[in-house]
Amino acid sequence: MTLDEVCHHVDTLDGDPWPTIKELAASGDYSLVPPVQAALERYLDEHNWYGRDLMVYILAGLRGTAAFPLLLRAFARPLHPDDRDNLCAWLADIMKTDPAGCRPTALSFVATEHHDLRAAGLWALGYLIQPSDIEVLQQALTDADPQIRRAALGTLTSLKSDIRAYGLVVSALHDPDDETRQAAVLHLRWFANPDAVDHQPLKPLHRNKRYRT
Repeated sequence: MTLDEVCHHVDTLDGDPWPTIKELAASGDYSLVPPVQAALERYLDEHNWYGRDLMVYILAGLRGTAAFPLLLRAFARPLHPDDRDNLCAWLADIMKTDPAGCRPTALSFVATEHHDLRAAGLWALGYLIQPSDIEVLQQALTDADPQIRRAALGTLTSLKSDIRAYGLVVSALHDPDDETRQAAVLHLRWFANPDAVDHQPLKPLHRNKRYRT
């Protein structure tokens, strides 16, 4: 089965593409990269999560960390229905293999003004977290968009032994958005007893001008 036949399978669901998918991903044939990227973009435009996943797997195998920015952009694209389980797992594998290589991409996504890219960057940062990221997440909690604030809360659970992260999640219990308050309650269960963690003072949480209370 060739790449063209894999794409035909996506349209018809005939046959088992996975032996070929794995072979293509491990082939080291970089001439495949442009057509696979083109197919990925097409499936994203068509809201075809199954085709997206097959192309992501091939690109991840062919390029590894070099494919991470493109694949994280694919993660940021909303699809309906949106099944991200496989995509999350493959991105997580890349990040665990090369956290230093992936971290700059995640931070650049967090810093952008583009809503979907910023949310994707916050998600990725959860796998690449460092204690110094607490200020980045604190700032994200002042974002006008409650979805961004909820994404930041999820990433804070990766600092579950840090009293500063615990304090930020507690502060979200007073968020004006009901879903964000509920998310804060759920995320608190990931934290150790704060009394058992060395105290580190929090800086005041300054609200963004766009943030409405």
